[in-house]
Amino acid sequence: MRVAGRIFGWLLLLLGLMVTLRDALVWYDTGRFLPLSADEAWGLIRAFGRFRAPALGTIGEELWLGPLLLLAAAALFYFTRRRLRNRPF
Repeated sequence: MRVAGRIFGWLLLLLGLMVTLRDALVWYDTGRFLPLSADEAWGLIRAFGRFRAPALGTIGEELWLGPLLLLAAAALFYFTRRRLRNRPF
């Protein structure tokens, strides 16, 4: 379970960095800060995939996807970390 969580955490970290880099490049190119929201990303997935799920609504419009993915990766890394056992000397 710990290994699967760590692998999924690395994938979320990579996706979070990619989305954050995309936001930075759009900001550099246009001069306006237009971060990718969770609702926009879900709309892209629904448009190009075969997923028929409802939109995320107003909550999805408010959430920036980059920090959300990075926070999820950090939480996975924290909960799947290797814990040291107390060893008496």
